[in-house]
Amino acid sequence: MIPPPHVSPTRRELAISSARPDLRATPREASSLRCVRLAILALTFLAAAAAHAQDLDALVAAGDAAFERRADGQVEGRAAPEPIGEAVRSFERATRLAPERLDLQWRLLRALYYEADFASSGTDQERQRYRVGADRGDAVIGRLVARLGDDPAELDDATLTARASAAGLARGDMARVYFWAGVHWGGWAREAGLLQAVRIGVANTMYAYTSLAVRLDADLERGGPLRLLSRMHATLPRVPFITGWVDTAQAIPLAERAVAVLPTDIGNRYLLALTQEELLPQPDPGTQRTLEEVARATPRPELVIEDLLVILEARERLAAPE
Repeated sequence: MIPPPHVSPTRRELAISSARPDLRATPREASSLRCVRLAILALTFLAAAAAHAQDLDALVAAGDAAFERRADGQVEGRAAPEPIGEAVRSFERATRLAPERLDLQWRLLRALYYEADFASSGTDQERQRYRVGADRGDAVIGRLVARLGDDPAELDDATLTARASAAGLARGDMARVYFWAGVHWGGWAREAGLLQAVRIGVANTMYAYTSLAVRLDADLERGGPLRLLSRMHATLPRVPFITGWVDTAQAIPLAERAVAVLPTDIGNRYLLALTQEELLPQPDPGTQRTLEEVARATPRPELVIEDLLVILEARERLAAPE
């Protein structure tokens, strides 16, 4: 009679088993079994890593595709929330899978800014979204500084390049993180008020981030860091011991540098004309001509809403009474 599985073996059965050494694994066989187990574990890990990479690649591709569709459904420069919302969600998930990747972090910051600036339902939501992006940018920059070992603003170019290389950080990705973090704080300051931004130190944060973006890659986003820094010098109040760095004399040269990056960019050309109109003591005939050219421009397919809003603003300035 065969005992049920839960019945313990008898002494006799144990004695028979121990008397059969052929049933025991030799040291060589045990070593081989351990190698097999390790190989299985390694294959399992590699399969999981491959699946993780595939998931991440799919999220990035989905986010990029959604961002390319960000103008779909726009009405008079106001974006539909669905395409950019899809981009934000994809990049949020991607950054959770790989938080150390700066190329994912700046993509998320860029999408969050677009959502705030072009797809918000009102001023309160817009300001809240800017603040979410600004806080996230601060957090990413905090981790970036920790990886470099110092604030990059305090490092010379040779040291910064060496430390970035050692930490696996691309200069262009660092520049974009600083730029988009500065842009978010700029959007928040525009809604909260420039004096408030100066009073609580946001203006200095914007200046630090944007200056570093200019140093790292002034040409990114068609001269974006130069545009932002120009507007800061042109519009922020100069307060001794707080924003002593504000210098209106730098605003036009910075705008001219942005135009030099991409002379055909209507945003760059409009910014230069606007800054000249605001700061020059005497009207410049070229300013009026540039505004008229921008007002007649056609939005580029890849920048439909961005260009459209610049064109509409130029038309408003031209239509405004003297």
